[in-house]
Amino acid sequence: AIPNSGNGFTGVGRATLAVGMPGDATVYALGGITGNENAQKDVFKSTDGGFTWAALNVTAQQPTNFNANQCTVSIAAGCHANMDVLHAQALYNQLLLVDPNNPGTFYIAGNLSSAKTTNDGVSWTLTSDWLYGETALQGTPFPSPSYAHADFHTATYAMLSGIPTLLFGNDGGLFVSTDGGSTWSASKNTGLETFLLYDITASPKLPNAVIVGAQDNGTRVRKGNSKTFNQSIGGDGFGTGWSNDSQVSFVYGTASGGSYRRSVLQHIPETIQDWESFALPSQTNDAGQFATPIELPSAAADPSGRAVFTFTTFRAFQLTSGATTFTSRTIAQLPNGAATPSSGLAAFAGRAFRGQAHALGVSPVDLNHVAIAMNGGGLAISTDATASPNHWTVAELLTGALVAPSGGRTWVGFNASVVWADNSTLYVSSESSGVNAIRIAKSVDGGASWSAADGSGGGNPLPDGRVNRVVIDPRDATKQTLFAASDLGVFKSTDGGANWSPYGNGLPNVRVSDIYMPPDGSQLMAATYGRGVWSAPSLTYVSSTLTAVNAGATGMLNITLHNGSGATLNAISATAGLATPNANVTFPSGASMSFPAAAPNSDVTLPAWQPMRPTSISGNDVR
Repeated sequence: AIPNSGNGFTGVGRATLAVGMPGDATVYALGGITGNENAQKDVFKSTDGGFTWAALNVTAQQPTNFNANQCTVSIAAGCHANMDVLHAQALYNQLLLVDPNNPGTFYIAGNLSSAKTTNDGVSWTLTSDWLYGETALQGTPFPSPSYAHADFHTATYAMLSGIPTLLFGNDGGLFVSTDGGSTWSASKNTGLETFLLYDITASPKLPNAVIVGAQDNGTRVRKGNSKTFNQSIGGDGFGTGWSNDSQVSFVYGTASGGSYRRSVLQHIPETIQDWESFALPSQTNDAGQFATPIELPSAAADPSGRAVFTFTTFRAFQLTSGATTFTSRTIAQLPNGAATPSSGLAAFAGRAFRGQAHALGVSPVDLNHVAIAMNGGGLAISTDATASPNHWTVAELLTGALVAPSGGRTWVGFNASVVWADNSTLYVSSESSGVNAIRIAKSVDGGASWSAADGSGGGNPLPDGRVNRVVIDPRDATKQTLFAASDLGVFKSTDGGANWSPYGNGLPNVRVSDIYMPPDGSQLMAATYGRGVWSAPSLTYVSSTLTAVNAGATGMLNITLHNGSGATLNAISATAGLATPNANVTFPSGASMSFPAAAPNSDVTLPAWQPMRPTSISGNDVR
């Protein structure tokens, strides 16, 4: 604990401490305000190892330069920049680094900017700027500091090849400066697959195009069969959507706090210029969700490909998108003192819809069957959502104890994703991180009754951990084949959730935030929280036969794979392996092989000269 003699460190909330070298008596602190934890308090200094402190009165100072992100008024009005680098995020982002070789030189950073002092806080120079602040200075006489990503968290000082080097860690990765903060490089991030992804979707019309939402790294789009995802919307990328009709290509992306974008240009929206913003009708007491959701129905439910669903804290909407038009209709209204609640929802004052990317589910059969997760473990369900007026019921999965305990597990709420198999069967997953919690609940009567569907009643349950998304395999006419995105990877059930097993090989043991399977079932894509995007093609091993086997001779190995999807799979590569290591067995031409194209729902065989009989084969996972 800080003794705080002389009360120089009073009223400080979360704080970051730093010294130049271990054991130094001079200590610096950057902190927020007690009782207003997100606001910046000040920078403090102690010269006796932290026993007494003095405030340096930094926050209100004006830096010697400025960027648009530090302006207190518009650039046109003079900017009036200050040194509040934490802005309203002191609980989230703080950075403080002391130069070990130059007394009085240290760095602070927080939300959008970093800054440097060489005279113990008497004056400051901004050393980095976030993207949009840099853009705002274009066309003005003011030079912008070098770009570094927003939201700083950690830093260190190093001597690399004799060069004093700063390394700053922020939400965009690692930024390096070798000139005391004058310029910054993000090159150390090249090749790293570390995006924290929330959401993923793709286009039935353009099968190689993928769109993801990333924590503080925007909405990113892959164009073509590559590993490159270009940022085309900034901020925290959450909901993503691509129209399921093969004739039109309407694309949607959302950012935190109710920010919406769409692209109707009929091509892959890989730049910010490809998007247009839209807003929902405003309402007193209502606000957009931080995790702004977007949900597009199936092509069978919406042949036009123009329907979009979303919700705010207290309202849900069905949107209709046209090339030059955009309309919205409120389909659900919770009580908030500003409007008449929807039929069936009037008794739920104080409740709200739960902000998750897939917390709203639409039936694959029609647009009437809609369900939305609520806080407190509730689920709002309508069977006539397109009617006016429509009607809702609320299934209290938690307080109403609708989900019976199973295998020592109970339903604890934290409703995360909602998915309908048809107009009667629907699933709700829980993102509870606690132990002994039911991970998936299932109803086969439209929400009237519920049971566990996480395998807890049998011998093959899902592991303890959040289940962030459930999808249903479109190739299974019985709707019994499910995939679950969990904190421990992807799992599969072939019996409607009674039993589960890990799915596929090669996926890291990592939190999977979202999964997507296209209507033809050609692949399953996984968006992970820290390890990038992964894909498992719908290929399975069928058989292998080996002929002309003699000691020291070469045999003909025929390998057969099955394409279980409804699409032709091209560029198939695989690697043969030995079930049991054997130094006497070799692959003269290498163990990797390329197969001919596999037609939909058919086998493909590759003859290869190899002196062994493999017992397993694995297709390439693509990151």
